[in-house]
Amino acid sequence: MKKFMTGFGMMVLAVLMITGNAMAISLGNSYDRPAYDLQTLLDDTVGEGVLDAEKDQTGQGVWMESEDGDVDTYLINMVRGDSGRLGIYSAETGDEYYLTASGNDKDADWTSSFSVDDNGQIKINGTWQDAYFGYAFGFFWENTSNALKSYTQSGKNISGYGPDQNVLALSYHLASGVSSKIYDQGHTETKIATGDDWIVAFEDRLNLDGDFNDAVFYVEDIKATAATPEPSTSLLLGIGLICCAVVYRRKRSCEE
Repeated sequence: MKKFMTGFGMMVLAVLMITGNAMAISLGNSYDRPAYDLQTLLDDTVGEGVLDAEKDQTGQGVWMESEDGDVDTYLINMVRGDSGRLGIYSAETGDEYYLTASGNDKDADWTSSFSVDDNGQIKINGTWQDAYFGYAFGFFWENTSNALKSYTQSGKNISGYGPDQNVLALSYHLASGVSSKIYDQGHTETKIATGDDWIVAFEDRLNLDGDFNDAVFYVEDIKATAATPEPSTSLLLGIGLICCAVVYRRKRSCEE
């Protein structure tokens, strides 16, 4: 029995790795210049070889504050013609708030801050909101020129890219000590990741290039919540585990 569980456990791990890789989004061929594709932007931001735009996608779409105090967001880069703005939404109530003004000038002020108190109330850029917000949240980018919102939770998107055709945001976790270059009102600033820092990259158009470089942000001091697998992932995982169990039992029967 112990040998069965050990062998089966290794198969489970393999299936989990396969399903995780299968859900990674292949980036489209950007209509922008090569210098502006997402991999190049990540290399310019954190250094070459630190983050792979496809292999290091986390699939994470919901977070919580990792410590007391404000959560700060900064623009890393923007490659877009349409106007847009960054927002936050409650994963509990669905309430949405804007963190920045709308625009398409990367040299404008794109910094923002927010915090959630012990009662689930949210403060945005120094102003407390009256409604209960909750503790878990996601982000969205609104293309104000085309009235499209791109949510970090793919299930909230009306369409998009990837296996379920509804992904419009990618997230990357930064290991502690990683140095990032960000924009702050027209000049470059350096941030050192603490282990609770993330990069979120948005696609703001449907059925176009799927390059996810339209608006890329750095977010400090947030931690991932336990993610619920998408339906296709759960189905693939279930089928994989059943197949592994059948194959392993047959193998054991032949050996006995």
